[in-house]
Amino acid sequence: MHRVNHPGTEHFCGSVWDVDPTELVRGRWVGLGWFSPNCSFHSKARGGKPFRDRNQARRRRGLAWLVTRWAKAVRPRVIMLENVEEFADWGPLLPDGKICPARRGTFRSRHREFENLGYSIDMRELRACRYGAPTTRKRLFVIMRCDGQEIVFPEASTDPSGAYSRTGLRPIVSTGRSFAR
Repeated sequence: MHRVNHPGTEHFCGSVWDVDPTELVRGRWVGLGWFSPNCSFHSKARGGKPFRDRNQARRRRGLAWLVTRWAKAVRPRVIMLENVEEFADWGPLLPDGKICPARRGTFRSRHREFENLGYSIDMRELRACRYGAPTTRKRLFVIMRCDGQEIVFPEASTDPSGAYSRTGLRPIVSTGRSFAR
């Protein structure tokens, strides 16, 4: 369906680890890089269970480092990263498959690497229902820019309290359907 709706788009099937960003963009300028690494290995929905297959966990959790690879290789003007809120506490795994408490938050420490590449960074947790989406899930959004422009997050368009007269924002209306994956 995507091919039908976007006939000019190039589609690649394969591992993201095998993609060379410079080869892929062929010298073209990259305005926006959007990254949404696999979240199941960060989410509290796992209940803090250790990872059974450490190699699979490393590969999937390591998808976040592709952002660094792209920033170094093709320098997108704007980089956006979206994930579950726990992603901010990303850290390496211990042999038992749990996150190392001493190195929890490694992702935040990687900000310096992006700053050294000339990016300014801001990150916020946003609840989707405040922006018109029919879900109350909270997500972490990281925006990085290297073009000197200000990082701007959207203003909320809905109010969970339903106090339209006080806030001027639309109330959140439940659709009565579940949007869980």
